[in-house]
This record gives sequence, C-alpha cells and structure tokens, in this order.
Amino acid sequence: MKRFLRAGFAAALLALPAARASADDPPKDDGSLPKFRFEAVLHDYEPLSDRSTREAEFYWAGVTADWTRGSVSARADVRGTEGLFRPYYRGSVWLEEGWAALKTPAGSLRVGKITPLVGLPDETFSGTLFSINGVTRNPGWGAQLDGEARFDLDGLAWSAAFTGQNDRVGWEEDGRDEESDPNRLLRDGLAARASYTLNRVLWSVRPGLSAATARLVSTDGAGEFRRTDVAADLTATFGPLAFFVEGFWRTGQPCTPGTACRYGYDDAHAALAGLRAEFPTVTYRYTWSRWHYVGADVVEEIHMPGAIWTPVKGIAASIEYSARSLRTPAGTSTVKAFQLGLAVSF
Repeated sequence: MKRFLRAGFAAALLALPAARASADDPPKDDGSLPKFRFEAVLHDYEPLSDRSTREAEFYWAGVTADWTRGSVSARADVRGTEGLFRPYYRGSVWLEEGWAALKTPAGSLRVGKITPLVGLPDETFSGTLFSINGVTRNPGWGAQLDGEARFDLDGLAWSAAFTGQNDRVGWEEDGRDEESDPNRLLRDGLAARASYTLNRVLWSVRPGLSAATARLVSTDGAGEFRRTDVAADLTATFGPLAFFVEGFWRTGQPCTPGTACRYGYDDAHAALAGLRAEFPTVTYRYTWSRWHYVGADVVEEIHMPGAIWTPVKGIAASIEYSARSLRTPAGTSTVKAFQLGLAVSF
C-alpha cells in the first residue's frame, strides 16, 4: 500500500504539466455531448500518539459526467476504491451523485440521488462533527428544487428536498447515524434551506436557515421514531477573508447516560465556527465543531486548522491538523493527528 501511495504521489507530480495544459485549453461544448471529469484522491493519516493506527491509502477515484441541453441537464458521479468503501457498505464502487434536472420558473428541479442542503457545507478534507454525524455529505434517493432570485448585487437562494430512502452511501463515522445502522432506514425525509446574501462587493453578509425531518424506520421489528433538525448560520466575507458560524438543534431518540447508543440519533445541540483566507494558490482555514449529545451527557469537539495548496488547476494538496476530544461521564479522551490529502483531476 505504501509503495502504491508513493507511486500515486509521483504520478500526480508528473501530471502537473498536463493539468496546466488542460486548464489552459478552452472547453469544447456543442450542447449535446457530456463533459467528463476524472479525479483521484490519496490520503495519509498520521496520529501523534498511537502510531499503530497510521494509514496511507488510495482514498478513491471517480469519473463525473455532466450533460446539458437547453433546460434539461444530468449528472452522474461514480467512484471506487480498494476494498470496501465503508464498513457498512457492501462494495467498492458506488454512485456518489446521480440525477436528471429540469429548469422551471421556481428553480432547477433535480430527481435522482441528491445531497440535501442543511446548514453550511463541510469544506474540510477529513470532516467535521456535522459530516461525522450524518448531517452533511450523506446522499439519498429523492428530489430537490434549487432556486435563486437576484436583487441587483443581492440574492435570495432557496432549496427544498425530499428523500424517499437512504442507500448506505455516506461519509458518516461508523456507528453514528442511519447509514451505518443495519437495523434502520431513513424514509420520507424533508429538508429546506433559505439564505439571503447582502453583497457590497468588498464585503458581504449571508444569513441562512435550515430545517429537516425524517422517519427512521426499523427493519428488525422495533418501533420507528422521527428525527428533526433545525440550523441557523451566518457567513461574512471581507475581501479574501471569510468568517462563518452555525447553531444546530436536533431531536431524535434520546440516549441513556452510561449506555451504548448511536450518537447521531440522540437529542443534541451543536455549533460550528471557522475562518477562511483565500489566495490565488493557497487557502488557509480553521474550523471548530462541537456537539453536545444531551441524552448521553457527552460532549465532543474537533479543532481543525488546515491549508490547501492548488499550484495549478486540477491539483490540490491539503494538510489538516485535528485535535478531537470526547468527554463522557467516565472520563475524557483526546486524539491528535495530521491528515494529508492529494487530489488530481482532469
């Protein structure tokens, strides 16, 4: 595996001139042929204490096809990896995103495999507590309407989504939410988000509101329950600088202190905040996320500074440091690690 990883890094470096040339070539689109994008991602996990858990791996590779003709469009994002994609997913190839869309007066209506917008998107490589607990990055089968209204420089954006059922394709941590639960399925999920951008060119402010609810149905005869999320967020920018903050509230199936439970089901209060500084080839970022599992009486936090270097279009190298702590009634544990990622696309 390490030999493969070193070969992958070397191939990425050799691909730099080709990536630069392809970035300079104007795209050719006759309105009928799909556009293809290929991407490969390498990952290296380097803990500071328990070095036996370090891992260098080929994360995933995939191809994305986009097609547009008039008011109709479609996308398919197929990915694969070595071994199993996730411990709870039987297979090494999966459909990350796949839909057909139609432009309507109310916005773009997509049907297929979508990822509903709840709160702020997770821009980190390794994931915040929001993606670890299944709020972001977990696609499902359904439909979504995305629209926008412009008022000079300002804009109002909205989305509404229906998820009929999940399919075990998710980026949550094993044992957290419904994707990794063999005994439950998400059914009849509804999600909505609205945000307004006040744009003054040099600076902008964007408040947003989100809500989601779904039934979590048992496959082994136990009763179902409803999980409901509400989130409020604010993003402010000044030139290349951005500040973002989010508050999050969840009601679900309360855990009992001191007993094993799925933290993604528990009643919870959560928060996220961060800073981002974007420059032509480097982006610096700091993200903090905190989750209070009310029923379990557990608090979890992740501090995550990082940097992303993009020397040319199609090459992105990232380094993140994470300090993750879990405070339970029995005590506190902390894991500190570096995570490195390299993505090559063309």
